[in-house]
Amino acid sequence: MKKPDIVLVYPNYFPEHFGDSITTDILNEKLNLLLEREEPKIWASIEWAIPGIIMAYILKPYFESFLKEAGKDHYNLLKKFLNRLLKIGKTIPVKTVTSSTSPLKLDKSNTQSKALSIHFELKDGQRLKLLFDNELELNDWINALSSLLDIVQEHYSSYPNDQLTLELEPLEKKSAFEIIATINQETKEWEFHDYKAVIEKARK
Repeated sequence: MKKPDIVLVYPNYFPEHFGDSITTDILNEKLNLLLEREEPKIWASIEWAIPGIIMAYILKPYFESFLKEAGKDHYNLLKKFLNRLLKIGKTIPVKTVTSSTSPLKLDKSNTQSKALSIHFELKDGQRLKLLFDNELELNDWINALSSLLDIVQEHYSSYPNDQLTLELEPLEKKSAFEIIATINQETKEWEFHDYKAVIEKARK
């Protein structure tokens, strides 16, 4: 099966037409779009590694083939689509609970939204997961995402001499674990964390 350009995953208790309605802006006869409705799951993992209730994956074929043909117009439509997801994610309250027998404890200082996560596949196959801090305003989310989208587009056009590759170079890569990107509350700039940093944070 051909690898999708974009994947949108959302719970099966959402309205059945949710996926179709939310992706209207990006529809294109050549876009390989995959919509997946999932049953709720129980996760035995550290909080930052748990997927959002809504997950959007922008995969390598989108940047390497589809976008080259569709051009800047569709890139702007992608931004519009992701901004719509941000607006939805900002309004969904999510409460995380743990089992009394679980060794994993909730981090009360963790303010990252559990409603939404956006994932990018990078040129080398590594995955980058974007988290959005509930302490920030929606406009902060939108501005940060716009900046990151431009960085990822430049990553694909200028790899391996691009800004993102250079920023991620010091991190320890592990194919089974995504690089986590969070927005600094003060500077509103993206910060990147490898799996060791995430695990160390969870242990504190």
